[in-house]
Amino acid sequence: HNFKGHAGIVSLVRFHPARLQLVTIADTEARLWDLESSACVGVMKNHLASISSMCFGKVKTQMFELVTGGRDQIVNVWDLQGKCSLVRSIPVFENVEGVMTVPTRHLRQ
Repeated sequence: HNFKGHAGIVSLVRFHPARLQLVTIADTEARLWDLESSACVGVMKNHLASISSMCFGKVKTQMFELVTGGRDQIVNVWDLQGKCSLVRSIPVFENVEGVMTVPTRHLRQ
């Protein structure tokens, strides 16, 4: 596969846990790629400083959101269905070096 689109050096890569897709990070931008066509299917831009981490969070069966954290002290949550829109932006007031999600469905019982 040959993926062209980022202007800078790609620093992070993660495979989608349920689809033939790939997310790449370069500086302040995340891109979602379709592995069958090698096409960019979404560009996520909302960070003001470099993105330092990302992870997938399961919303429901076969549905995931992308969580990105950056040195701009923001954690962003992205909807990966459709146009990769921003779901929410969470200020954390510290540089973010790592993000993760925790399933909470069973914790609410």
